[in-house]
Amino acid sequence: MPNPDANPLRRLPGWALLLIAVGLVLFIAVVTVATWAWASHRAGQLEWQETVAELESKGFACSPQSYVKMHQIEVDEDLLGQYQAWEARANSLSYFDDPGLTWLDGGHGSERHLDNWWGASPPEKLAKILADGKPLLDDLTPLLRSDKLQISEFPGLRQALASNTSFLTERVAGIWIPSLLAIRGAATLLGHRVLVGEAVPALRDLDLLHQSLSHGLTLIAAMVNMAESDIRDGAWLGAVVHQRIDPALARQWIEESDVWVGRTGKAMRHELGVFTGALMQDVDSLRGINALRMLTGDRMTNVARLGFFSFVRAHHLAAKHAHEFYRVAAAMESSRWEDYDRTLFKEIIASNTLLSIAVPNLPESFITAWETDLHARLVRTAARIVIAHDQSGILPADEPALTVAGVLLPTMPMTTGRIRYERLGDHRFRVCADPAGPFPDPELSKRTAMHNDFGKAASSDLLVNKKGSIEIDLAGLRAAKR
Repeated sequence: MPNPDANPLRRLPGWALLLIAVGLVLFIAVVTVATWAWASHRAGQLEWQETVAELESKGFACSPQSYVKMHQIEVDEDLLGQYQAWEARANSLSYFDDPGLTWLDGGHGSERHLDNWWGASPPEKLAKILADGKPLLDDLTPLLRSDKLQISEFPGLRQALASNTSFLTERVAGIWIPSLLAIRGAATLLGHRVLVGEAVPALRDLDLLHQSLSHGLTLIAAMVNMAESDIRDGAWLGAVVHQRIDPALARQWIEESDVWVGRTGKAMRHELGVFTGALMQDVDSLRGINALRMLTGDRMTNVARLGFFSFVRAHHLAAKHAHEFYRVAAAMESSRWEDYDRTLFKEIIASNTLLSIAVPNLPESFITAWETDLHARLVRTAARIVIAHDQSGILPADEPALTVAGVLLPTMPMTTGRIRYERLGDHRFRVCADPAGPFPDPELSKRTAMHNDFGKAASSDLLVNKKGSIEIDLAGLRAAKR
């Protein structure tokens, strides 16, 4: 009998052999990719672990648990709970939305509107807003005047870590944060009270609200505090311009230093330690799929794509991101401008990892903070000039005369470039950023130029308020008030 063919593959048709060959190639490819993916994942994990150890040895938390240990904050939770209940009521009332601090929004034209509200008789609409808001403000002011209110997310963070109801990213992302709507509304109504009611108590309440908000930890809380601070600054300047207070009472406010770039740097500690740290823990756990579903709207194609690339690259990118976070935040907290590596930022955004949809826009956040710091200096410089005007009855002729009058023009934040002064009339002046700079960042130069009237003719408006310049017609504003 003939021996059977020792190689049965020879009896297979050609198409079957082709399928086997393709299958083998695919198998080898899958094994190769899987091996590469696992090796990249493990290398990234080791890199992330080394980064965590290094940064946490410097006091920079890289996990929510470490953040809580490093920032043991005592908060009166009963008082905070009363505030949160107040805030919930405020958010439910549409009339509590921002009615605008009219005097500082550039709305007073040279035609001397007959319905100018500041003074004894505000227009009917504003009077109704003030009357409607009075019960809410009356409930808020005792909390503020306790001098113990800390509007902080820290108790919520502790509760999120103590819970096990869902995956970590969802728990820390869901902690309570202060409401821009309620806080902006409260600050605005208090600002109105400064100009149409009892100025000194309203200013003190604004100061207490400002102080209470300074305890916020998150980047959102810092931005809410900035919005409130702009309104508070406008109220104080309005009180000086419209002679609602003794100028000596404004001295402490005038001498405050700006804080927003440094405050944003501190908020970066929370963003990295809590949110990025929670994401990385979820990437390493079976609950990571839930984080993917939450952040992608439960679209399975996105879940699969982000899941694979997060497994392969997230730890490596998180390590680079954490180092850059630390470098920038530490510099900004020390009043040194350092830009986040924009190439790295673009790499993370294009990475198809969880980080790509979770990393905040750091360059924009710091630019906003710097602009807020600049505006705070402009407002306080304007207040000094108004006080000098009222002491002599006329504005200094130029910058040297302004110095003789006791008003020193400050530098712009984090640079040697100075704030400029222009006398536009006996009772009209402008303060603005020096367009020649220097500026800490080229983007700041471009942004400031868009909101700067230095060297231009006087406006027809009684007030021009921009991020980079403020122009005030004192005689016009005070005449319109009568």
